[in-house]
Amino acid sequence: INEAYDILKDEKKRSAYDQLGHQTFKNSGGGNYQQHHGFTGGIDPNDIFENIFGDFMGARRSSKTAFSKKAGANLKYDISLTLEEAFYGVTKIISFKTALTCDACTGKGSLDNNSTSSCPTCRGSGVTRSQQGFFFFENTCQTCRGAGHVIKNPCTKCYGEGRYINTRNLEVKIPAGVKEGS
Repeated sequence: INEAYDILKDEKKRSAYDQLGHQTFKNSGGGNYQQHHGFTGGIDPNDIFENIFGDFMGARRSSKTAFSKKAGANLKYDISLTLEEAFYGVTKIISFKTALTCDACTGKGSLDNNSTSSCPTCRGSGVTRSQQGFFFFENTCQTCRGAGHVIKNPCTKCYGEGRYINTRNLEVKIPAGVKEGS
């Protein structure tokens, strides 16, 4: 609730949320085990916030799906340096997780050409509707995760995602005379 309030009270954060959704405010950079291996099985509290408050803040409904490309997150690392390294400069190697297009299925999620069919749960709409009393709720379909279709024969490398998580190493050159916190 505190995070939601922080977003609502800050005009810049609210604007970023309206345009990019709750993924903008996540701290992790490379996805998680559940995203990589398929269906989440749980409910993301950020999705609840988005469903309830999205229209109140002027957010337009978008066709976000599990298969759409998502903007990458900025990386921020704290690197400890010795006095000598800070004075003369140094090259450090950092590791981070990133999503790569699956080379086995070329990002399609399946090795078959005609492996998708309309989702039986949402009948291709990508959303499910339910009623509780006088209220109607519309949620992203858990079977197809909003795509409107399901993959019959998922790729064995990416599990039908079209992408997989990989660890990358990056060489970072830290210049001589770098100041603390920069």
